[in-house]
Amino acid sequence: MNVKRRIWKHKLVVSITALLCLTGCWDMIEVNQLAIVNFVGMDLNPEQGGSTFYYQIINPTGIAAQKTSGINAPVYTYSIRTFDSTENPSKLTDGISKKPFFDHYNAMVVTERAARKGLIDQLNFLEKQNNRQSTIPMIITDSPLAAIMRTYTSLERLPGRNARLIINNGTYQTGEASPRSQVKHVVENLESTVLTVLPIISLSGEDVASTDTKKYETIDANKGSFILKGGALIKQGKMIGRLKSSEMPYYNLLNGQIHMFHQSVPLNEGHVDLRSEDFTIRKKLVMENGKPVLRIQLKAEVHMENNTQNAKLDEANLKEIESQLDKALQDKCARLFEKTKKNDWDITGLEAMIKQKRGQQWAAAKRNPESWKETQLVLTTQFIIQTFGNTLDPYKTR
Repeated sequence: MNVKRRIWKHKLVVSITALLCLTGCWDMIEVNQLAIVNFVGMDLNPEQGGSTFYYQIINPTGIAAQKTSGINAPVYTYSIRTFDSTENPSKLTDGISKKPFFDHYNAMVVTERAARKGLIDQLNFLEKQNNRQSTIPMIITDSPLAAIMRTYTSLERLPGRNARLIINNGTYQTGEASPRSQVKHVVENLESTVLTVLPIISLSGEDVASTDTKKYETIDANKGSFILKGGALIKQGKMIGRLKSSEMPYYNLLNGQIHMFHQSVPLNEGHVDLRSEDFTIRKKLVMENGKPVLRIQLKAEVHMENNTQNAKLDEANLKEIESQLDKALQDKCARLFEKTKKNDWDITGLEAMIKQKRGQQWAAAKRNPESWKETQLVLTTQFIIQTFGNTLDPYKTR
């Protein structure tokens, strides 16, 4: 009995000692002591030199304003001008009463003129931070950055989150944004000839004051908000060109990054609207008759979203739809491929692919840095058309 009592006392002493050694939450910071950064922007100062940084900090009472009377700003935007990015933390804390918290910001936006000069300084600054966010989208804007950072957005009251979700929709719903558009993707290609394509956003309806909180009280959401406007081609940290929104789905298709694709094809005095998904894409660079050939095999399920043609939807008509879709893809992809080669934009990473090739047949191409421009594109497609709805054929009028 005494032995059991001594064991129990020993366990009690060990437990109390362990509890006394715990530090607890001595370094805990309450949420209301944090300035939670949601959106970051950067622009150059061409006249004075240096850069201007914008930080959007969440206002918790503004987020919950719909449950109370009146409208409060959901975020507050602070701007600082610096000649050295290392000054940012101290200059930011000079103007706010809380501790900046960067761990959960949604996106970083950079002006086009800054991107064309180069993003190396910004990337180096981000990499040196303990709380760096390498998986956030990096966005380019051709609108004034001050207007972007002072815009009230609809539905999503946090502009940073709004921009990120628009890009997600462009990636997974329309194909108008590249899924490889995060900070880490720019860093991965800094020492490579492979391009990174970052989304471009602009302000829509600039005739409406973007700083007017009455925007929340009106029904027209098209004015004074963000709109996806194509992709910025980044090579080794510097913007070298841009693609239109209508070209982005074909860029993603050529690179095997497409999730959903929409195409309308004219047929029988009408048109058929198609949605493609569940893609399987295989790429292979081969040497044929002394010339590089990029062979891309594409397989996808195709869904009919609209059908206005004056023809019965039978097996022969489905084959005709497949043929027209193949023709449209062949034409659009070939045009984009040739246009970008002419502009010295290697959108499919051909130069890097050639450098990795082995064998005597690739020796001459590897010695010539311009050999990738001689590459021919061969695209083959295989479509499986799925039909849904109550009728196979469109209603007719007498």
